[in-house]
Amino acid sequence: MIPRPVSDLDGLGPVVHGGINRGKLDSMGLGVDDILDFSVSINPLPPHEDVLKASRSAELDIYPDRSAWELRERLSDLHGVDSSRVLVTNGASQAIWLVSMAYLRSGRNTSVVVPVYGEYIQAASALGASVYLWDFGDFMTGDSSGFSRSLHDRIRIEPPEVLWICSPNNPTGYALSRSQIESILDICKVGPTMVVLDEAYRNFMEDPPDLEDLLDTGRLLILRSMTKDYGLPGIRLGYVLGSSDSISAMEKVQPDWSVGAQAQAVGVALLQNREHYERQWELLRIEKKRLSDGLKRIGVTVIFGEGNFLLCRHRRWSELKTYLWNKRIQLRDCGSFGLKNYFRIGIKNVDMDDLLLKEISSFLLGEEAFS
Repeated sequence: MIPRPVSDLDGLGPVVHGGINRGKLDSMGLGVDDILDFSVSINPLPPHEDVLKASRSAELDIYPDRSAWELRERLSDLHGVDSSRVLVTNGASQAIWLVSMAYLRSGRNTSVVVPVYGEYIQAASALGASVYLWDFGDFMTGDSSGFSRSLHDRIRIEPPEVLWICSPNNPTGYALSRSQIESILDICKVGPTMVVLDEAYRNFMEDPPDLEDLLDTGRLLILRSMTKDYGLPGIRLGYVLGSSDSISAMEKVQPDWSVGAQAQAVGVALLQNREHYERQWELLRIEKKRLSDGLKRIGVTVIFGEGNFLLCRHRRWSELKTYLWNKRIQLRDCGSFGLKNYFRIGIKNVDMDDLLLKEISSFLLGEEAFS
């Protein structure tokens, strides 16, 4: 008899992400530099010189610190929490899998607020949990006044073991306020629910809420990325904030040496030069508003949220996507989120954004429309 994988993996496919498909480019005889990629939402501004130095000088001839202790201590100082409440991970994606490994199994239920990033569903399904999608797209892409009330109703009716919420949401940019999060945690007392709040885009917010004291509830895990905001997707780095018990449980299932020496060194350098990046995040917020205004002027509907991206809609999106690809420009098709005729644009610099505006305007309004 041929060995077979566990049945829980049946039907799982790859999670749809933004970014360039290198295999596709190779088949077309193209390289990465031939494509202007707006499909990812990453800080496009250059890293601090000290960060590059740290990357080059990392000790690669010995095993890295298994607990990433120096970076963990610096993160605990940044957030004003004990280091036992911090876990450094190989990107926020590993954090998602560690949460699932610690809290989900066959016979347990998890709910995911959608539209959203697909990794939560993938990880929970792989662990055999029953996954329920709570669709709040109508609220997060339009009038959000009833979002909290509707979410509370769902929690009361069917409290899950794990509730996944992305804030700012990917792809809508909808962000929960502190009062909303407090209310959700209070409602979750009706059952054994752990709220997992993915704040990968937090640092792009103008005024993000402080939530660290809510870790005392024992019902909250906060996931953070150091990829998108610091603009270093090649360094897989993220972390989790939670109660000491939650962090301890996740440590038990985290593979040794998950975070390499280079990533740890870069993480320390990033935090030492945080002011450099805070200035960049402010510039990107300004540029996002400028790009949003330009898109609206040429007839594109823009859902203005808190992330380093714009969720947009146009009835001719399918044609526009083909047109832009022929110009070697890639946007993020949001059909995989269940949003027909929606697309997401990652914020770049002024010159790149103006080029995108020019091409969209040329397609929608004619060659002479953009000025």
